[in-house]
Amino acid sequence: MIDQVLLKLSQMTGVKPIRSGHNRWKAICPCHPDKNPSLSITLRNDGGLLYHCFAGCDWKDVRQAIDNGVSVSYNIDYKPPEREKRVLVATYVYRDEYNNPLYRKLRFIPKNFSLQVYKNGKWVSEKGGVNRSLAVLYNLPEIISASTVFIVEGEKAANKLTEWGLVGTCSFDGASIYKKNATAKPKWQVRYNKYLENKHVVLLPDNDPPGISHMSYIYSTLQNVKSKKIIQLPGLAYGDDFYDWSLLNDISMLRELWAKSK
Repeated sequence: MIDQVLLKLSQMTGVKPIRSGHNRWKAICPCHPDKNPSLSITLRNDGGLLYHCFAGCDWKDVRQAIDNGVSVSYNIDYKPPEREKRVLVATYVYRDEYNNPLYRKLRFIPKNFSLQVYKNGKWVSEKGGVNRSLAVLYNLPEIISASTVFIVEGEKAANKLTEWGLVGTCSFDGASIYKKNATAKPKWQVRYNKYLENKHVVLLPDNDPPGISHMSYIYSTLQNVKSKKIIQLPGLAYGDDFYDWSLLNDISMLRELWAKSK
């Protein structure tokens, strides 16, 4: 599929797409008068393609233009859409065993994140972000006193578990696809596992390859726990997570799934 798309873009725009990284290309966007390649194309692990135009064209329009072999007229004046202003919608604070703040993740709309470190009594942004060797699990103080811990991929999902009276956690840097003997390292650090010893651990993966690989890796590294279970949440659309699932279900359904998995 990728070869056909690259050839089609080359024929439509007159400019051959160029490789910009592993399974990534940049090309002239067919949906606006593009002078510099602003279209990013990523080949997913499942063979699908992701389109992102940095000038703001909708990916669905890009895909339709490529499918139909129709490009825009390059004789019109094009004004890129104004960039949306970022709005802070959530703050996730990571704390040590003694409840002291270490760092926090800020979530914005349009979806974006930034990290700040707590230093000398104030929050500061540091070049390079959070030192991975100092990273801790989200909700660490609650984990220490819990008998059961649910692992999810993000803080928003972990907070939903808190709303349900449960203890949820995640690592600050999300998920990645892990393959043995590959150069990419898993984002979950095995040293986190000491805080999960002698506890029941339930893993709730996102419904995509990175999410499933992430939880499978964590499961394989857990030792000295009372029990460990991976629960594939039913009805999740591709890319959805526990938070999405919780919007249509409740804690009784989660308890039922957990009971069936034992």
